[in-house]
Amino acid sequence: MSISFAPELGDAVRDAAGRAGMTPSEGLAEAAQAKLRADAIDATVALLAGPGDQMYTSDPDDLRKLCGAAGNNAAVIGCY
Repeated sequence: MSISFAPELGDAVRDAAGRAGMTPSEGLAEAAQAKLRADAIDATVALLAGPGDQMYTSDPDDLRKLCGAAGNNAAVIGCY
C-alpha cells in the first residue's frame, strides 16, 4: 500500500512516529487501530442510549449521526 501526503503532513507523521520510537507505517497503523476502536465504542454508546439520556463527547457530530442512525433521541453534548 502506498499513501501520499502533503509534504507538511508527511513531515509531521514522520516526526510523531520517530518520537514514539516507531516507523511511519507503524505509527499510521496504530492511529488507524485507535480510530477504529473509538468508532466501535461510539457506535455501541449510540445503540445503548435512550430518550432522555445525555451523552458528553469531544466528537458530538459523529455521535449525533450515530444516534440518528440508531433511531434514538439522546442528547449529545460537546465537551472540549
